[in-house]
Amino acid sequence: MLRGWGRSRFRFVYSEIFVVAVGLCLFLPERAPAEEPNDSISYSVPIIGPRGVYAYAPGRWGVLHVNLVNRKDRAVDLLTLTDFQSDPTLQYGRRVHVPAKSQLKTWHPIRLPAAAHESDHPVPIRTLVMEVSQEREVLIRSESGQLQLEASLQAKGAGPMTGMIDAPISTPESMAAFDLLTIARVHWRFPRRMSRLSHRILAPGEESLDALDQLVIADDEIIDDGAGLAAIRRWVRGGGHLWIMLDLVDPRLLELLFG
Repeated sequence: MLRGWGRSRFRFVYSEIFVVAVGLCLFLPERAPAEEPNDSISYSVPIIGPRGVYAYAPGRWGVLHVNLVNRKDRAVDLLTLTDFQSDPTLQYGRRVHVPAKSQLKTWHPIRLPAAAHESDHPVPIRTLVMEVSQEREVLIRSESGQLQLEASLQAKGAGPMTGMIDAPISTPESMAAFDLLTIARVHWRFPRRMSRLSHRILAPGEESLDALDQLVIADDEIIDDGAGLAAIRRWVRGGGHLWIMLDLVDPRLLELLFG
């Protein structure tokens, strides 16, 4: 669920999640000055990966993946914040609870500016993470040692974007499905670029699929992912185009998606 909240001259977009059975509510804190870095906590922002929705389009929602590491002997509350260098007053983020001695792969929604070019073009972003408590907020260094991590998101080029959920380990059947999809895109003179997804890290909100124009399902393990199925259902009802390869999935998938 996405909400907007204005405070002073800042606009802030956030969402709510539950982590380890704790309900977490995001707020906009006053930005604290950089303090002594906390080497027991670190983070990284993967921009691309072998699996996951790394698709972005101007004026559409997407998700930014954030990996958090807590080496402390106690749990911590961390706040991730991301803005576009072209509009630093618009921030996106999420507050999460990270147990002691653990790693957490999380995400928060982000929306590319509508002014981003309609062709392959890097969009600069800045991400920071803070440990927050009732007493203070401490900026955390990234895995590369930065207090503020700069990166770029790649906006999709011309033509529709296709996402595909297939087997996590390639099989002859899944490779045949991928080749068929590639040939179809080449036939229609679309770029070959596609996003291969994994239901195991599919964000539970439909905003993670907003940049996609089509989604192909060629694997039925997503049957056990209720949140992922709900996201796909809402995305289809919002106008997304879905192609289910019935020779590669359990027919129950249709029932779970559409009743």
